[in-house]
Amino acid sequence: MKYFGFSNFTNESHFAQIPDKLFLADNLDECYLDVWHQEMFIGQSVQVKMGMFFLCLEGSLRFEINHRYVEAVSGQCVLILTDSFFQYLGRTAGTKFVFIAIAPHFVDSSKDVQLGLEFREIVQERCVMNIPPMSIEEFLSLYKVLKRKLLDSSYVFKEEVARCILSVFEFNTFSNFIRYRQNAVYEQPQQTRRNEMFRRYIDAVKEHFMEERSVSFYARQLGVTPKHLSTVIKEVSGRHASDFINIFVINECKALLHEENISVKEVCSRMNFSNNSFFAKYFKQHTGMTPIEYKQKIHNFVIVND
Repeated sequence: MKYFGFSNFTNESHFAQIPDKLFLADNLDECYLDVWHQEMFIGQSVQVKMGMFFLCLEGSLRFEINHRYVEAVSGQCVLILTDSFFQYLGRTAGTKFVFIAIAPHFVDSSKDVQLGLEFREIVQERCVMNIPPMSIEEFLSLYKVLKRKLLDSSYVFKEEVARCILSVFEFNTFSNFIRYRQNAVYEQPQQTRRNEMFRRYIDAVKEHFMEERSVSFYARQLGVTPKHLSTVIKEVSGRHASDFINIFVINECKALLHEENISVKEVCSRMNFSNNSFFAKYFKQHTGMTPIEYKQKIHNFVIVND
């Protein structure tokens, strides 16, 4: 699995940032975001080492977050927690959006701990939130102030101003969450149990996918039948249980193939495939190319390293 951290961002001067702590990008007034997003995401899942925020102002954005398909349209934001699995899938023509990446603990506010825990739990389940028009207008005003300060090379209080403005963003987000919580129709216990089983399944796959690739194994781990597990995973995620095993396996194979000093045969061995022929067939089935073809092709892509 590839990690995505602040070292992957460009250090070009026209990007507003505090190195290793904060990075801003948008396509509100300039066109450079097209270049940025092509370099940042290369069509494979990464594990992010910072919190990320997208605000969609026009059009739509598509992602896969923690192996679930996510789409945000105009007036919605997407929150991605540190250590989440993330893949950028694209956007519609003419989409306008703002992106902010924040290092863990850069903003240290005295918010209610219980509220924070509840908020994280909701974000893990529903990372897309609707933003009222007035809140968007206020956000953009503050965002432009923050961006201007970060781009001013003579301004010496960048971190202090950034923390203040980010705290406002944070508390406004909590305020929207409180309104959501007050108006929400809470899930039925049956749905809650299914979501919990899905989380446990993903955790188990994350731990054992290098050796175990059958749904039956994970069903035994969770104390249910394979049929029941498959039904629950399909209902919660819209995908087959085996899809998630394959996602982890293929992403790890790709990550290993990116390493120049590791041969295809070594990758086959590390991933516990029975032989090279089976490995090549499995990899081609899920990627459209053999491991050798993939290893040759990746030299034409920007590789994400942390």
